[in-house]
Amino acid sequence: MDTAATAINLATDPRSEKEEQPTRAIDSAFQGDPEDPKKPPTKFVGVIRDDRVAIRDPRTMPQWHDLTELLPRDFGRLVDITLAAPDEGDTVHITVLNERGKVAQSRCTVFPTPGTKGTPEWPDNCTDFIDLTRK
Repeated sequence: MDTAATAINLATDPRSEKEEQPTRAIDSAFQGDPEDPKKPPTKFVGVIRDDRVAIRDPRTMPQWHDLTELLPRDFGRLVDITLAAPDEGDTVHITVLNERGKVAQSRCTVFPTPGTKGTPEWPDNCTDFIDLTRK
């Protein structure tokens, strides 16, 4: 069984294998420059489902990419996600919140398209999630 594909399916499939009520969250952000044909605006969607983090890049196959392995070890149950794209930049920032109020953030290079022109494929185009919570 392809574990990466299974993880992505669990993160994006509306059905849950858990008996408890699963956590689900979604956000989206556009990145790109409408005046630059090399960086057309692209809508990225981030989801949390059953404690997995995935991002959708419509330019790649597969389109859904599991980023869960980039979270800090034992980060805990995820409850929310937000995406941000700096103006006319090359990155998308993914920020997640866990049930204990901890916040972690990753930054993914999305231009050029991951897997092309020197940009690593998903998820290697992203930094590890950094715990932003003050201790």
